[in-house]
Amino acid sequence: MITGFAFHGYGSKVLQLWKMQEDASPDNVTFVSVLSACSHSGLADQGIKTFSSVKDHGIEPVVEHYGCLVDLLARPGRLSEEKDIINQMLMKPSRSIWGGILNACQVQEDVETAEIASRESLNLDPEEEGGYTLLSNINAASGR
Repeated sequence: MITGFAFHGYGSKVLQLWKMQEDASPDNVTFVSVLSACSHSGLADQGIKTFSSVKDHGIEPVVEHYGCLVDLLARPGRLSEEKDIINQMLMKPSRSIWGGILNACQVQEDVETAEIASRESLNLDPEEEGGYTLLSNINAASGR
C-alpha cells in the first residue's frame, strides 16, 4: 500500500501508513517508496527524518536511498545539504544522483555546483548528452 500511495503522490497517506507499521520491519523498497513520496509531496523534513531512520531498521543505505534524498533536497533548492550528502555517501554517487543535482542547479541557477555535477556525471557516462545540454542551459541563463 505504501508503494501504491507513493506512486500516485499521496505523501501524507504514505506517512500515515508508515507510522501505523512502526513495529514491522520495512525493506529497501519500502524506504525508497516513503522517501520518494516525501520528495514528490514536498515533505522534505519528514523525508530526512525517514532517511535518518534507515539504519535503525537494520538496513544499510544504498544508492537508491541516497538518490531519493538528493531529489528530496533538490526540489526545495537545498543544494548545500545535497553537497553534504554526497560527501557522506559510503559509495560513489551514480549518474542519476549527479543528474538530480544538475537539475536542481538549473532551477537555482548555481553555475559552480552545476559544473561539478556535470563533470562528475560526464566522467561516469561521457556519451550521455543530457549533462552537456543542462550545463549549456545553465551557463546561458547566467550570461556565460
